[in-house]
Amino acid sequence: MTRKMQMIGATVDYVEELIRSAFLVSTNPSAVGGCSCKSSFMIK
Repeated sequence: MTRKMQMIGATVDYVEELIRSAFLVSTNPSAVGGCSCKSSFMIK
């Protein structure tokens, strides 16, 4: 599976906070798990 295929259907948000700005993957139908910071996830 290519990296592009892993992100099909995913929602990526740009968040600006007091101490950082970041792109976060808020939903990904290909993910089976992830961390609480929403910066990383595991693929099926």
